[in-house]
Amino acid sequence: MNDAIILDDEAIVRKIGNLESNLQFVSKEIKYHNSCRKKFASAAKSAVKKREEEHQSKWVLNKSIRENAMQKIIAFLEEKIMKEEEVHRVKDITKHYRLLLSELGLDYNSICRVRKCEVLEKLISYFGDKVTVINHTVEGVGQIIFKSDLSVDKALLTTFDANISSDYKVKEVAFMLRNLILETPRNILPKNVNIRDLIAGEVKPPNLLQTFFESLVAGKLCFRL
Repeated sequence: MNDAIILDDEAIVRKIGNLESNLQFVSKEIKYHNSCRKKFASAAKSAVKKREEEHQSKWVLNKSIRENAMQKIIAFLEEKIMKEEEVHRVKDITKHYRLLLSELGLDYNSICRVRKCEVLEKLISYFGDKVTVINHTVEGVGQIIFKSDLSVDKALLTTFDANISSDYKVKEVAFMLRNLILETPRNILPKNVNIRDLIAGEVKPPNLLQTFFESLVAGKLCFRL
């Protein structure tokens, strides 16, 4: 039964379930041929191994994406903070990091779990005492990060562009939709294509993509439907 569940063999699961519910195993001697049982068990074992390998492969890929994104963030800060002595909000850096993760192909759920404290911890681990992190005195700005050689008073004089938030949102939506499209399962068209195949197409557009275009074209009207 477990092997049938692993292989997602609905027919076998249904048969075994019906037999167990009717207690026919008690009244009849029902069993697999030895060769069939071994073949079925072997297929289930291979399926489990394949899933484990896919999981491991995905974990390695996600780790590589995170490391790549963080390297880009560090390179950006080396240039902007260490050389040009700019002051940046930690939340903007975190948004930049999330965008890079999305651009590099990390799944949306994993990106949503990224926290500012996690990003800041990695930056402090890399830069150490070369940078200073403080809470800005202006409400809503939050933590800022700057080169330690720069005075706190000078760092606090920095003004921040409010439009960055809107720019981030547009990019976030664009990358999220792109990744959804790339991850959408593809049904390859048969050699002998007919009209139905062409109408159905190889890919069904994600629901979020349809929602996006409805909102883009219809605006407020789409919420009345």
